[in-house]
Amino acid sequence: MKPSILSLICLWCVLAPCQPQGVQGSLNCVTNSARISWDAVPGAESYFVSAVDGANYSANCTASTNTTCEVKYLACGALYNFTVTAKNKNCDSSPSASISLQTGTLVLR
Repeated sequence: MKPSILSLICLWCVLAPCQPQGVQGSLNCVTNSARISWDAVPGAESYFVSAVDGANYSANCTASTNTTCEVKYLACGALYNFTVTAKNKNCDSSPSASISLQTGTLVLR
């Protein structure tokens, strides 16, 4: 018997970690980095944080079982959208709802 698409989707739902919730962030304007945190996801073995700005510049970080990650080397004066994906040995969750953070601009005196 050939598996139906619905049964394959249900199997994926069982194996994939849930979508991360409670994503929050703060900026360090001196280093242009962002500290992103989220709620733990049962069954997740690691997490991937993605940051993308309007010019499609991206940065990311990976956390093992921690629920915080520092995304470094962000461009000055850019608005970034951050998402968190939970991972396990079977597959990845859907990305979290995004949060937006604006990096500072460089001011020479």
